[in-house]
Amino acid sequence: MKISALFMLLALISGPACAEELYKIVHPDGSIEFTDDPNKPGAEPITVQKLPTYKQRPVTTPPAVEPKQAVKEKTVSYTRLEIASPAQDETVFFNENGMSISIGIEPDLAEGHVIELVVDGSVVASGQQKSFTVKDIYRGTHTVSARVVDKQGSTVKTASTVTFYMRQHSIIKPK
Repeated sequence: MKISALFMLLALISGPACAEELYKIVHPDGSIEFTDDPNKPGAEPITVQKLPTYKQRPVTTPPAVEPKQAVKEKTVSYTRLEIASPAQDETVFFNENGMSISIGIEPDLAEGHVIELVVDGSVVASGQQKSFTVKDIYRGTHTVSARVVDKQGSTVKTASTVTFYMRQHSIIKPK
């Protein structure tokens, strides 16, 4: 009984906009009934506090903002971009810690530009440093190149491709 009275009270509190005058009836068995009908026997008026309300502010659109003019990137003309190490046709001995590849570039890398290192036709590293350590280059003939890429992903300058040879000792025949 108490649960049904509680639900009825919640319904009345949550919907006071439906009925402005509310009445409470206490039945002989102790159950409580809430109603909006004042003509029911035993109906006593009750006061329910109005729920706080607010008026929504009108939706306004912000004033149009002038688009910022594109900041013109400083054009950099690289005079030199090359693979400094390994040298053309150099034989490199395998190192499980990786192989060091160095880049020569003049002038220094411009802001927003990155160097992409390309080994055997795939980009294996990128960044603003001039030296990269690349792992997983095994026995055989390989090529390496580098390119400077701007913020939009466009290639600004490409280095000539260098061919090198990786020598890797065999477990069966160590030297």
